Amino acid sequence: MIYFIRRPSDGLIKIGFTDNPHTRFSALRQKHGRDIVLLGLIEGDYNTEQEMHTRFGQYRVDPIAEWFTPSQEMLDFIDDNTHLEIPKDKSARLAVEFPDELFT
Repeated sequence: MIYFIRRPSDGLIKIGFTDNPHTRFSALRQKHGRDIVLLGLIEGDYNTEQEMHTRFGQYRVDPIAEWFTPSQEMLDFIDDNTHLEIPKDKSARLAVEFPDELFT
């Protein structure tokens, strides 16, 4: 699953891949603060993530980091192609629940 999150402290958007959204979002909140915002999710794997990094590469802040300066192109893509439904699976029972503000 490919995720797009925004860090309100600087407005940057992270494009990442995870097999376990619950665990990953919990880790991201610990590292980047509880105020990160989930903008959207799309189905995909590591290759899809790399395609997104290439597609929006001109907005990448650092060649190593997965953080991007928001662009109208990226925001339109997120609006047109993503959803906010985190799939439930066996591992979800072990994860913390996310407050509603994560999805705003």
